[in-house]
Amino acid sequence: MFFLVEFDDGDKVLLPYSKDLSSSAQFEEFIFAEPQLFPLRFNAADAPKRITAMRREPIRNIALHDVIYVDLRYWGYEWFDTLDLPNAYVTTYVVACEYVAWHTHRRYRYVKVRCPLFDEVLSDLWDYYYVYIYSSISTLNDTHTLVDEQFCLLYPAILPERNRDRLFAEFAARV
Repeated sequence: MFFLVEFDDGDKVLLPYSKDLSSSAQFEEFIFAEPQLFPLRFNAADAPKRITAMRREPIRNIALHDVIYVDLRYWGYEWFDTLDLPNAYVTTYVVACEYVAWHTHRRYRYVKVRCPLFDEVLSDLWDYYYVYIYSSISTLNDTHTLVDEQFCLLYPAILPERNRDRLFAEFAARV
């Protein structure tokens, strides 16, 4: 795991996760501001327990058909790095998704999430932990870049392989 660190003199350096980095006040502030980094708030033994506890909590503060913006990294950090997107460590690339259905299994309630751009329902049923870490963006700001049809025409590798050709042709026909 790497972090883009800006020093007081203005230098920006990509640094690997380390004890020195993680013990800084700025790092602590950053991980509390980024829900996807929730596990880094805890030591290695405690993080899985905290995640399990969150998974057991009821989902709250969402409604079906709410639109959320999911970080492109949800589909895989290694895959994201292969896209070679501009300003990838500064900009958060997001895709519009929506909650489409509730699902109950045993005593737990999950929500299904659909990504219209990719023409898919995400394979994961989201529990409270997933809702917390992946759906914190409900409005876009200047640190976000919306991945839309136009963007996919510039970077077709973003589209899922299984339907890339079809989606690319549909998007190109609309231009």
